[in-house]
Amino acid sequence: MLGDHAGRLLPDDVGTLGMNEKDLFDHIAYDPGVMEALCEWSENLGVSVVAGRYSRLYVDLNRDPKDPTVISAISDRRIIPGNVGLDDAQIKHRLDRAHEPYHQAVAQFIEKILTKHGYCLILSLHSFTPFWRDQKRSTEVGLLHASPPSWLYGVETMLREKGFVAGINEPYHGDLPGDCMSRHAVGRHEHVLIEIRNDLLQNRAWRKTFTGYIDSILSTMQQARQGEVK
Repeated sequence: MLGDHAGRLLPDDVGTLGMNEKDLFDHIAYDPGVMEALCEWSENLGVSVVAGRYSRLYVDLNRDPKDPTVISAISDRRIIPGNVGLDDAQIKHRLDRAHEPYHQAVAQFIEKILTKHGYCLILSLHSFTPFWRDQKRSTEVGLLHASPPSWLYGVETMLREKGFVAGINEPYHGDLPGDCMSRHAVGRHEHVLIEIRNDLLQNRAWRKTFTGYIDSILSTMQQARQGEVK
């Protein structure tokens, strides 16, 4: 399991990037609930984890290094003063310090798993806000994939039958060139990026209830790899 936006770390040399404490604990800084879920689910399911440490305010680990939003000067209508007017050297320093090491760690870990097991299943976990632009989001669980395989529709149906408001490529589309899945999974490994509404993911009881569904999703991915489902 991967957690690109799990961390909130800001290096000492950038301070708070000019943001207030509320911003540093908001969704613009990290994905609330992801780190807790990764820790709990990995322990309960025996799944390995690679989680990013750095705040997305510092550098977005789920973007191509050439994407203009890899270091954003504005997020959710809020200016990030410490990201305004960065020169090429400053951008390169952040990429070299945080972005490239994360992706090297992901690639190396995948290779380690391939060497040991001969295959790798990749589940990336993110969270999203209950409201966006003052509009309530009805989706609870999003299943993101650049080219959704048929087995993913089976997962969507299973979640809906269990009472979750689930959708494929909701609330975002899974095709983002150069993102983590594009870089490490597409065309190589069975994978899915799961987006969970953060008011749910921050609830420990909800996370505990959802553990079994994560296990079911991983089992479905395994069956797909073996050709038992398509």
